[in-house]
Amino acid sequence: MLLLSFINLIYTTNDAIVNYNRAVKSYTNSNYYTAQEYFLKAIPSLSSSNIKANAYFYIGNIYFKNKEYMLSIDYYKNALRKNSKFQEAKHNLALARIMQADKNKQDITSQHIIEIDNIMKQIDEIEAKNIEKLPQKEQVKNQREKNNW
Repeated sequence: MLLLSFINLIYTTNDAIVNYNRAVKSYTNSNYYTAQEYFLKAIPSLSSSNIKANAYFYIGNIYFKNKEYMLSIDYYKNALRKNSKFQEAKHNLALARIMQADKNKQDITSQHIIEIDNIMKQIDEIEAKNIEKLPQKEQVKNQREKNNW
């Protein structure tokens, strides 16, 4: 029974390393979706904290490339939990936080632009109604002036 558990552990670890290596190769070839799938398959069975940290780091990079900064931040943090001295993860975490802050500012700016556009449309609608009414007022005024002559 102990031998079977040991063989299963070796097989699982070997399978995890195979998935990790496939992920790295896919990542190198810019096949990010495939790479992410392999990393996610590999992570639970990887025994080395450093290799797990690298897998989390790569996934963080994939999310970063897709401008999904909040998710990249989560994965860089996971990488640092596995290896607190991982300098590239620290660097990318800081960069992702900056990019997320900029994205938040852009979202706020975009919201303001949308609000301004909506207000401008309302103003245009009001002006259009007033312009429609203006000739009628002038016509009534002109009618009164004609009647008073």
